[in-house]
Amino acid sequence: AAPAWGGKTFGAAWVIEDSAAVSSAEIDEVADTWIGQLELAAVTPELAPEPWYATVSIKTWFLGAWALGALGILVWMQRRITRFHRGGRAAKPAPMGLVNEVAAVAAKLGMTAPEVRMLEGVGSPSVWCFGRARLLWPTKNGAMTESALAPSLIAHELAHIARRDTWVSRLEVLALATCWWHPLFWLIRRQVHTYAEQSCDAWALWAYPKQR
Repeated sequence: AAPAWGGKTFGAAWVIEDSAAVSSAEIDEVADTWIGQLELAAVTPELAPEPWYATVSIKTWFLGAWALGALGILVWMQRRITRFHRGGRAAKPAPMGLVNEVAAVAAKLGMTAPEVRMLEGVGSPSVWCFGRARLLWPTKNGAMTESALAPSLIAHELAHIARRDTWVSRLEVLALATCWWHPLFWLIRRQVHTYAEQSCDAWALWAYPKQR
């Protein structure tokens, strides 16, 4: 009697039922197919899986680098703003002499005088632009220097407020986080700062032409 193969599958879906009688040629064909597949599996090397970074596209790599750079810029700016904000909160009210001088210069420029604060450790007068605009005046050991009392210097700082340079500084933070990678952005940023300083100098020169 012909042998029966207990319903097992070999190779290309060869199924021989228990009750099926097969010829020796059919058995040889099944065996040859099975042995051939085993030999092929033995000589075919198993390919190692690709590392995860090899499956990431170049576009994804660039997007990830941009996101990390933007996050770093925002963290850096946040630390600077927080440190300066803490110093601004600790600043003392300006004496009435300086407040009156600022009010007189503001009236000449046709604007409302901002709040004036005295801040230790600042090299030169500056404008606080995040939140309500404030004029921060430098002090040394709690006293102002004589050069810091020049009306033309006050006019220069107030011109930044009148020109809405405070809003430009706020937008600059967002632009810095977005376009930090582009060389053209840094060139434009420098040009904007230079133009702003020259414009404020022109305001001060117009208001006090004798104080060149």
